Amino acid sequence: MNEVIKLQQQAKAKDVQRVDLIGKQRTLEDEQRKLRLTNQELSAFQQRYNKMKEERNNYNDELLRVKDENYKLAMRYATLSEEKNMAVMRSRDLQLEIDQLKHRLNKLEEECKMERRQSLKLKNDIENRPRKNRSSNWRERTRF
Repeated sequence: MNEVIKLQQQAKAKDVQRVDLIGKQRTLEDEQRKLRLTNQELSAFQQRYNKMKEERNNYNDELLRVKDENYKLAMRYATLSEEKNMAVMRSRDLQLEIDQLKHRLNKLEEECKMERRQSLKLKNDIENRPRKNRSSNWRERTRF
């Protein structure tokens, strides 16, 4: 009987052990499910991270391209600005030359007017001289 009690106690102990093991198994299965979910989340995060990293690299490439384009535009702007300044200076020089030519033209026109007045005065003086002088003058001119 002692043997039977001992065997019953062993069977009970094994049942308790079995229940404990089943509990541990369930706990481990739950933990395994949680780990799988965590693994899936980590995998999703890894994919998202890789996608974001790829996007960042693409944006970085685009940033470098835009910076390069911006540098080229700045250089073009500087060149055009320099050309504009040279054109403005040339325009000023030409305007100064035009003003000088206008001044010279006005001066020559004044001289021409003065010469015309003097010529008209001489012509009038010649025409208004007494007739006697005119005839002799005409004869002298016709001799040659």
